[in-house]
Amino acid sequence: MLTIEFIQQHLRQAIAQAIEAKNPAELAHLQQMAGLLMKPAHLHNDSETEYALRLLAAKAANARESLLKKEDD
Repeated sequence: MLTIEFIQQHLRQAIAQAIEAKNPAELAHLQQMAGLLMKPAHLHNDSETEYALRLLAAKAANARESLLKKEDD
């Protein structure tokens, strides 16, 4: 059965792969996915999961911003 932990681990790995591949479009997609998953966690008062997903969304966003900034330099 699919678990929240598995989904979080998959997102972590996907973010790491997108960073390694220098793929800002994929990072934006992963940020949106993590953000989308935050809503059900919030609706079920699962603040721990919501926070973990918020951190993943922020990691993807920060990495994307960093990649785009390097492209501009």
